[in-house]
Amino acid sequence: MSRKQCLPFSDEFFFVLLKETPLLQQIIKKYGGDPDLALPVLYKKFEERDESNSGFDYDSSELYSNEHFRKTVTRSRILDFAIESATKRRSKEIGVIELIEAILNYHEENWPVWENGNYFDERLHTPFNTISHVAGVYCEYLWVNLEDVRKELKEIEKYDLAISFAGEDREIARNIAELMSQQEFKVFFHEYENAELWGKDLYSHLSEVYSKKAKFCLMIVSKNYACKQWTNIERKAAQAKAFQENSEYILPLRLDDTEIPGLLPTIGYIDLRQHTITEVVELLKKKIRFGQHIA
Repeated sequence: MSRKQCLPFSDEFFFVLLKETPLLQQIIKKYGGDPDLALPVLYKKFEERDESNSGFDYDSSELYSNEHFRKTVTRSRILDFAIESATKRRSKEIGVIELIEAILNYHEENWPVWENGNYFDERLHTPFNTISHVAGVYCEYLWVNLEDVRKELKEIEKYDLAISFAGEDREIARNIAELMSQQEFKVFFHEYENAELWGKDLYSHLSEVYSKKAKFCLMIVSKNYACKQWTNIERKAAQAKAFQENSEYILPLRLDDTEIPGLLPTIGYIDLRQHTITEVVELLKKKIRFGQHIA
């Protein structure tokens, strides 16, 4: 089976991601690209392509059981990369992040930097790969280094858990953070981030952490939590993420019956008056590993 026959549709997969994924569009724009102007270029490429020799020549019954086919056929190889990415992130589902990483990994496995001189367009002969390389056509609107894309993806959901709490409840938060960290979960707990927080605009940074960089937010609800300025900032950022993604992102841990703005009484919660911290940690571990979450 020739390389051309083994690798159908990778640029089509990418085209769908570019067209339908706001996250990928945002990353490209951040590094000077323009997805809106790039899409017509890719449309034109597909319209002009010769499809006369685009059929499959393998026995599809062996596609997923034969190790050789899994490594040489596009759809199975991309699926494998997506599963690997989800496993590394301890995610139960394959989401947008995993699909983007799978496309990048697939491209660089088949067209590493030292082989991109094979492109007919000499403008793609570079010491690095770009989104334009993945698209398979030179396009100035997609001239974004893959390393920059990977860097952005690593920053998304950087933490398994972000803990939001009032200063008076710090000891509870610290005990949970320590137990979770001992189990190798990545936890955002203010005391662990002193060097990172030093000199930063805390309003912007904390808003970004609680709205973008954690898989789940443990909200330690108490009368102290309700009246603090910084917990309000964290709460609003967490609620924005939960609303935008329609996800079970906020995990309330109640210390009392205080009402929190925007936190509906119908949301399931754990009451620390009825559970030990060890029990709470066990539930958190299960939630992160197996809980439903939309990426």
